[in-house]
Amino acid sequence: MSTTPPILKIHLLGSFRVILNDEAITNFDADSARALLAYLVLRVEHAHERVSLASLLWCDQPVESGLHNLRSALNRLRKALNDSDALAQPLILATRRTVQWNPKYKIWVDVLEFERLLALVKRHAHRRLSGCPWCIQQLAQLAALYDGEFLTDLRVESLLFEEWRQVRRESMHRLAMQSFHVLAEHHQQKESYGEAEFYARRQIALERWNEEAHVQLMRALYATGQRSAALAQYEACRGILEAEFGVAPVQSTTVLYAEICQRDRQERRQPILAFAPANSPMTSPSQPCLHNLPQPLTSFVNRQTEVDILLQGLVNPAQRLTTLTGGGGMGKTRLALSIGQTLKHSFADGVWFVSLAELPSTTEKARAETAIAEQICRVLPIDNGARGTPRQHLLTYLRGQEMLLILDNFEHVAAGAALIHSMLQAAPSISLLVTSRHALGFQAEQLMRVPALTQIHAVQLFLERARAFCPDWRATAEQMPLVEEICFYVGGCPLAIELAAAGLRQQSLAAICQLTKHRSCDLAADLPDIPVRHRSLRAVFAHSWQLLTAVERQALKFMAGVANISDITAAQLETNLSMSVLANLYHKSMIMRDGEERFYVPAITRTFVTTGVEGCAGE
Repeated sequence: MSTTPPILKIHLLGSFRVILNDEAITNFDADSARALLAYLVLRVEHAHERVSLASLLWCDQPVESGLHNLRSALNRLRKALNDSDALAQPLILATRRTVQWNPKYKIWVDVLEFERLLALVKRHAHRRLSGCPWCIQQLAQLAALYDGEFLTDLRVESLLFEEWRQVRRESMHRLAMQSFHVLAEHHQQKESYGEAEFYARRQIALERWNEEAHVQLMRALYATGQRSAALAQYEACRGILEAEFGVAPVQSTTVLYAEICQRDRQERRQPILAFAPANSPMTSPSQPCLHNLPQPLTSFVNRQTEVDILLQGLVNPAQRLTTLTGGGGMGKTRLALSIGQTLKHSFADGVWFVSLAELPSTTEKARAETAIAEQICRVLPIDNGARGTPRQHLLTYLRGQEMLLILDNFEHVAAGAALIHSMLQAAPSISLLVTSRHALGFQAEQLMRVPALTQIHAVQLFLERARAFCPDWRATAEQMPLVEEICFYVGGCPLAIELAAAGLRQQSLAAICQLTKHRSCDLAADLPDIPVRHRSLRAVFAHSWQLLTAVERQALKFMAGVANISDITAAQLETNLSMSVLANLYHKSMIMRDGEERFYVPAITRTFVTTGVEGCAGE
């Protein structure tokens, strides 16, 4: 007898459906068996008295008749599910007095998943729900689950069961309507009018008299050039309200209708949000989209885990400083830009990208603060003509602003980090996303180390970039092991993978593989659309090397010369290294920790230190 538990999925929203091991179960024979299943799986934490279940499902019958009916329904249910007490893990735990769904048996129920997603949204802290991309993702999943009202196609002649069903149905209906409304507003704000129309129509399908949903639909239709449909939607709304309640639409809805009537055909083909005047009924109540984010020229490699964490955190008013750390070329900037694009509708005063890469490196606090402030002032619409320093202009401007500032490549001006603290104090509604090769060290700082790509995603990136650089190139089955070796030797570093792929224009795949294996620091490509500092791995490493102290350089050289970290003796550790130096190297992304929390030098860094340090500053 197999001990593998079957995979059970139960749909209670809309049509009742039970899927066991990918096959539909339909032989319940009676709605009472289906109702019993629904009640048990939604109250799995309880062992239900048989008398209580009989009263719930057959409240108008004598107790003995109800208990008899319960036994019949239970037998039908267990037969349909191929369940019995003889199984190692029965689905239903039945005694002479109680019946309970086995809490150890994991099942998927659409209602429970609906409630789980809703709980995530309720617990999550954000400035506004419609501006929280992470919560919008949860609500979109929740909306997809809502196929219809709760248990619509069951017929159980019991007032008590009907009362239980109706309470739950009304609650889920209300929550679904609220979710659809938020989703429609979110997509209207993003100018994703097709999705806005979809969620507005879902509301109207459930509540044809919902005037707010009709307004959302009118806006979405008009924004996509469907003027006649928008006007017809107003007439439909007016007719429904008159028939159902004997009332007319509210004034703002009527004004919206009048404004649509007055627009000429040329204007109508432009999105509403692009030209509607402030405070116009045509204007969505959502926030404008302000940003200076550069448009990425290449695709974004999958970093879903990091994206989810950042989206949850950056919209939280209590989490105002987040730093992405990691070695050079690990994709910190690209990740920050992707997050900025997703959040550009989430901050009332926009998302602003400030590159610090071209600022001169300095360890002087005042000089660094001034340089950072000047660079931010160049990006933001700040009037520098008035008296005062760039620092004063910046702090004055930020007061009262609600924005996300992305400060990119902070490591070489980290001496000016105190300005970050001053900005957060002066402007309680701003948030900062900083990319740096090492942490800033603030108590309020939320750190995320940007990891190397997994082998699967590294190979995916190499193949994608190789096809872009050499359109006729395709990896054969015999070449795939070489591609995998290249990705392994460069440690999943996105920049190294891109440079290696670009090398296919001049070298064979085998030659590139040998280069990454023995001298990865020589990987380089003349790509004019990326910064000069990223056109070779030697340049990337040289920048990181310059940020190390003499003691840190010596310690890194020592570690790179040891074949296995476990070969370092306690005496060597005490003589050549200290925990503070190791910690500094780790926070500067020059060494890593393994699964046992031991420090080690990544293969690509080891290659630099042993073969590529010559010519770097400080040598």
